[in-house]
Amino acid sequence: MRQKILLVSFFLVGCLYAAWSWISCAPGLVLSTNKLYWQAQNFLWDNFYSDRMLVTSIYVILITLLLGLWLAMARTIKFASAKQFWTTVIILAVPFVCSYNALSYDVFNYLFNAKMVLVYHANPHVQVALDFAGDDWVRFMHNVHTAAPYGYGFTLLSLLPVWATGVKFSLSWLAHKLINVGLWAGMLAVYRRLAARRQSKVADYGWWLALNPLVLIEILGNGHNDLWMMLPALLSFVLAWLPSAKNRFVSVTTSVLLYILSLSIKFATLALLPVMIVAWGAAWWPQWCERLKKYVGDGSAVMMVLPLMTARSQLFHPWYLVWALTFAPLCRSRYVRALLIILTASSLYRYGPYLWLNGYDSATLGWQQLISWGPAVVYTIIIVGRMIYQKYVAGSQAKN
Repeated sequence: MRQKILLVSFFLVGCLYAAWSWISCAPGLVLSTNKLYWQAQNFLWDNFYSDRMLVTSIYVILITLLLGLWLAMARTIKFASAKQFWTTVIILAVPFVCSYNALSYDVFNYLFNAKMVLVYHANPHVQVALDFAGDDWVRFMHNVHTAAPYGYGFTLLSLLPVWATGVKFSLSWLAHKLINVGLWAGMLAVYRRLAARRQSKVADYGWWLALNPLVLIEILGNGHNDLWMMLPALLSFVLAWLPSAKNRFVSVTTSVLLYILSLSIKFATLALLPVMIVAWGAAWWPQWCERLKKYVGDGSAVMMVLPLMTARSQLFHPWYLVWALTFAPLCRSRYVRALLIILTASSLYRYGPYLWLNGYDSATLGWQQLISWGPAVVYTIIIVGRMIYQKYVAGSQAKN
C-alpha cells in the first residue's frame, strides 16, 4: 500500500510540475494554435507569469516534494517483473516529457544551430544566431550572441530531429524530446542489464537514477543534451570494465569508438580518460586492476564532478550534474552517494534566484553558486572532521 501511495504521489506532483512549467513559456512562442491550448497558455501568462514570488514559491514546494518522494522510494519500491518495472518508470516520466523547458532555453539553441546548417548553410561553430536576427526562431531565444560550444559530433546528430520534421519548430522540439526519452531509457536498460548480470550490488538502483528529479527535469523536461554524451560514455565504460570473454578485442575497440563519440558531442568526458585508460589496460591484464574495480564507479563519479568546478561551467549549471549522476548506481561509497544526493537537491534549488529575478545577473550567479556548493562543502567538512576525530582523537583516547 505504501508503495502505491508513493508512486501515485510522485506522478501527481510530476503533473503539477508540468502544469507549473508552462507558466514560463516564452512570450511570443506559439507551440500550437489549438484554441484550448492558447486559452490555457494565456491564462497562465495573465495570472502567474509576472508574480515571481508565487512562481518561485510553487517551484520550491514542488521540488521539495519530488525530492522527498524520490528518497522515500529508494527504501520502499520493489518490482515484481520487467513489465511492471518499465510500465512504472515510463508512467512516472510522462509528466516531465509533457512539461515545458521552463528552466533553460538551451534546447532552442540546439534546434536553431541545426537550422543554420540545413537552411542557411552556415557553420554554427563560427556564426551566431544573432547573424540571422530576422528569423522567427530568434525572437524567443536567450543565448543568441555565442557560437555553438559543443563538439561537431553533436551538431551532426542534432540535424536529425530538425531535418526529419521538415524544419518545423514545434515538431523539431518534440522530436528532440523523444530522442532524449530514448537515451534516458537506454541508460536505464544498461543498468537493468548490469543488475541482471549481478555485476554490482548497487546497479539495481539504475531506476532510482532514472527517476532522480534532476535527471527527469533536465533531460526530459528541459531537453538538455547531456545524455547524448553520457550514454556513449557509459557504454564505453561498461565494455571496458566488463569486456566479452570471447572477444576482448571487439569489446575494447568498440569501447574506444564510443568514447571518441562521447568526446565529439561534448568535451567534458575528457575527465574520464584516466579511468578509461586503466580500464582498457585491465581488459587485457585484469589481475593488475582487480582492486580498482570495486570503487571504479565512485572514482568515475568524482572525476565527472571536477569539470563542474571550472569557470566555464559557471560553478556550475545544474544539468551538468548529470555527468556525475550517470555513475551513481555504481558507487559503493555511502559518502559519495550522499554527496551526489546533496548536490542533486542544491542544484535544483539553485534555480530559485533565477526564477525570483526572472533572469541572470552577477547577483543571481553569486547566490546560485552559494546554493550549489554550500551544502556540499559543509557536508564534506563534517565528514572529513569526523574521520580525523575518529582516527586521531578517539584512537588516542582508546589507547590510553
